[in-house]
Amino acid sequence: MNEIKLTCIVCPNGCELIVGKKEDGSLEVAGNLCPKGVKFAADELERPVRTFTGTAVTVFEDFPVAPVKINREVPREQIPSVARYVNTLTLTKRYAPGDIVEENVLGLGADLVATADMRLEES
Repeated sequence: MNEIKLTCIVCPNGCELIVGKKEDGSLEVAGNLCPKGVKFAADELERPVRTFTGTAVTVFEDFPVAPVKINREVPREQIPSVARYVNTLTLTKRYAPGDIVEENVLGLGADLVATADMRLEES
């Protein structure tokens, strides 16, 4: 049985997993301190997904870049494309945390949302 080493990223334990495939095709996972490690290993080998966080340029001198994220996990191989796309954006509106900046980024079913309050404070 070929073994693969993974570091679980689901909880703060950061377990070092050793994953192998049994003859019947099922996975054998060792090293996990909680059940989440087994699911993480299966998902990581069959359908790895990630979230994206980054920054987008704005037109505002007082807020030159704004932190953004996608609101759901997408296939891991799409993350570089999402990053390249976000780097092409220039935000011309002030957003509140959670506001949708772009819907359905690259057709992935994930929206790009603001994660900081860009709105001007009223005096």
